[in-house]
Amino acid sequence: MTKILLVSSGIDSYIMSQEIIGTNVYIDFGQGYAEEEKEALNDLNIPFDLITINSSYYDYDKPSSFIPGRNLMLASVVNTVYEPDEIYMACLKDDYSHPGRALDQGIEEYQNMSEILSKQSGKQVKVISPYFDKTKYELVRDFGNKKELLKTFSCYTPINGKPCGDCDACFRRVVALESNGIKTGIEISERIKNSYMRDLHNYNKDYIKQVIEWYLDL
Repeated sequence: MTKILLVSSGIDSYIMSQEIIGTNVYIDFGQGYAEEEKEALNDLNIPFDLITINSSYYDYDKPSSFIPGRNLMLASVVNTVYEPDEIYMACLKDDYSHPGRALDQGIEEYQNMSEILSKQSGKQVKVISPYFDKTKYELVRDFGNKKELLKTFSCYTPINGKPCGDCDACFRRVVALESNGIKTGIEISERIKNSYMRDLHNYNKDYIKQVIEWYLDL
């Protein structure tokens, strides 16, 4: 059985790469933070195949946490190249349990991708996340080598190779790590803190509790 793990350098995909045996693949499709992610993958000693796509027609440098159709595109690329039986992408309870979520995240969306790829491949292809039942906080809490997680990298608009502290990715990573007692040294901006506190009621109760406890501990 061929298993492909779509990895970035974030907490979720790093832990997935440690817990599931398969071929790790990083796809550089022009995202503005690709170089920082590839460097972090090397620092984390994650072996990976690199696929580069010329997508210069799209402005991937714009600070957005949602790129339309990204997950289907990534899954389609590795499905074409590797003809796998299973494609793993880390998706958490935080990612799909609130109204403002990305449209390509969640149990139903992964099932839809599986059906599309299976139909067009002539065989069963499963798109899987092993972490649908966990928040990022819980994923960090349950992982053994917590200090190694400081080498992970998640930021949509890095500044000189460093996390900006002013994007969704920075906020989620810092909250998950620092709520587990792992100090990051990253200062989160008032803008992004206020944005999350304003919309926090839209999230599940576990995430609300986690963010409030982190906020009160500042």
